[in-house]
Amino acid sequence: MVLIGVMVVLALGSGNRGLFIFALFLLLFCLLALISLLLAAMTVRAYGSLDKEQTTRGESVQYRLDLRGVVLLPLTGHIVLLPPGADPKSDMRHRNAFFLRPSLIRQQQSYQVEMACEHRGHWYIQPEKLLFQDIFGLFSLPLIRKRHPQPDPVELIVYPCVYELEGVDETPATTEGFTTTLVRNATNGELFGDTREHQPGDPIRRIHWKQTARSGKLYIRQFEAQENPMVLLLLDLACRHTRIEETADILSETTAALALHGVNTGKTVQVLLLRKRMGNQTMDGGAVWLQNARDFDRLIPVLVDAAF
Repeated sequence: MVLIGVMVVLALGSGNRGLFIFALFLLLFCLLALISLLLAAMTVRAYGSLDKEQTTRGESVQYRLDLRGVVLLPLTGHIVLLPPGADPKSDMRHRNAFFLRPSLIRQQQSYQVEMACEHRGHWYIQPEKLLFQDIFGLFSLPLIRKRHPQPDPVELIVYPCVYELEGVDETPATTEGFTTTLVRNATNGELFGDTREHQPGDPIRRIHWKQTARSGKLYIRQFEAQENPMVLLLLDLACRHTRIEETADILSETTAALALHGVNTGKTVQVLLLRKRMGNQTMDGGAVWLQNARDFDRLIPVLVDAAF
């Protein structure tokens, strides 16, 4: 605009009609660009969609932006998207430029942005910024306004990764009786069952000395394995951390891995969520019981929506 003003002044001062006509032509073109930008801002509607509504942490999704409206002159613009669960203060935003072709009728133009899903959770995806500009960069208008935000948020569920534990050492502890680990082993079980006479190969530490003293023969202790041992997992949702989303991912996936291993080895698993703290007290936020591997799918939605 400053250049046009200078050219008009020079044309009037020098009396050069060609320079004056050229300045008027540039002014007219700028007015058309501004009118086209205003028309696009009033008529263009944005619609957002995802290629899938559910995914697993670590995978990517495609965000599709559809723009429908009337464009008189070519326009440019850019869209700014924040990945699911990313810190708003971080520099992880996706900035993608797009180009709108002229169209005197209402036409749809689509653009795609790929986003990595690094955090589990229930998210609503919406552009942070959607800006239109003329091709010379003289004028710009935001399509997203406070009173009329568009496009509408799109729901996305990111599930935690579920890992299967391999090579877990379930060797019984050296202690006996009620302090033994919850391994289903009749030799080193949880509950003391009975005594029997010593046989070659029996460990000396299992000798029942009182029964041996009374009978004059060596007797050893036998233990009973629990028919359905139970595993209790406590998930503390009241933890505090500067990088809470990464901590939540680790806790959720660790809980899922331990619960899956428990039900796969024949144990009943209870996942207890500790919701919040009031003073020095921790409140119960609910529990999930898993009797077998078929019940495992009930745990995943709980881990997705768990608010740390």
